[in-house]
Amino acid sequence: FCGNALLSAAAYSRYKGICLDENFFVCLSGSKDALKCKINVLDLNRFKVFGQVPSPLDILPMDIKVDNNIISGNLVVMNGISHFITDYAVRKEEFDKIMNQLINSVESSALGIIPFKSIDETNFEINPYVFVKNTGSRYFERACGSGSLSLGIHLNNFMGIKQARVHQSGGIIDVEISDKNYISTEVTIISEGTE
Repeated sequence: FCGNALLSAAAYSRYKGICLDENFFVCLSGSKDALKCKINVLDLNRFKVFGQVPSPLDILPMDIKVDNNIISGNLVVMNGISHFITDYAVRKEEFDKIMNQLINSVESSALGIIPFKSIDETNFEINPYVFVKNTGSRYFERACGSGSLSLGIHLNNFMGIKQARVHQSGGIIDVEISDKNYISTEVTIISEGTE
């Protein structure tokens, strides 16, 4: 499941006139059900997009030992990607050490490390680091939809927080956790190409 792909596909559908309704459903890998989307048009190429996201398959407590530190957190397992959520202030040199342990202990097509810190009661900051098994790539994401959702799930389960604004280097993703979970952000179509 990729939250960014969901929001982008919804914005593109409206931008290209494929779907002119404000509310519609999108089918994508990572979810057995069609996911509800809502589009608010802000400009010809700029949209506020709300996307329903699947619930996690599991949430597991996890401790990872790095050098002499025990890093505690929770593994939020989704279809195709699992995110390790922690409030530990991960140093740059520790990300790959943590990821190596996750790769050796978690079966998933992709893995994320989502260290977070609280700005206030509803605003949080993350620095997502993602590994994709098929390519072997490791990358600091500028904005991670599934990582933002996973943080929202973590905050809801352990702190009772139902809505959060998740700040990251590429912008803000809003998360709402209830009977059905949603992420939202502004999406801008910045270029078009041809085959």
